[in-house]
Amino acid sequence: MVQYKEDNPTYYIRYDNDIPTAKFRLKKLPYCSAIVMLCSLEVFPDHRGKGVAKEIFRFVEQEAIRLKYTTILCTDVESNTPMRKTLKRCGWGDVHKTTNQNTGNTVYLTIKNLKNMDKRKATIFLTGFFSLVSFVSFLILNIWN
Repeated sequence: MVQYKEDNPTYYIRYDNDIPTAKFRLKKLPYCSAIVMLCSLEVFPDHRGKGVAKEIFRFVEQEAIRLKYTTILCTDVESNTPMRKTLKRCGWGDVHKTTNQNTGNTVYLTIKNLKNMDKRKATIFLTGFFSLVSFVSFLILNIWN
């Protein structure tokens, strides 16, 4: 039986028959109640390639809608090909690409709009609130550290 347990208000662990299979966090974007961030998603090695991430994305979308968010945001690295493919298959779209100056990784700012706006409108929406460069720097420096 698959179930989710909420360890605290933002941290989730996915269990399958009482065995932890993945973890992730949902974090409210500071000063913006429309956007939630999907953070620290990890499917544990023995459970990769089995559709767990795709199922988690469906759960995250339902949870975000339940919590009245309109957009889900995450960052992902170009070298994580399985995750990039899963995001695309699940309807997520890249809105910004940058290079992490500390690691050299190519990083994408990727969103899932829950109100079915097209990617262009979503980009304008996010850009209107924040300068994307400042926004990504803010996330890296303040949220994921």
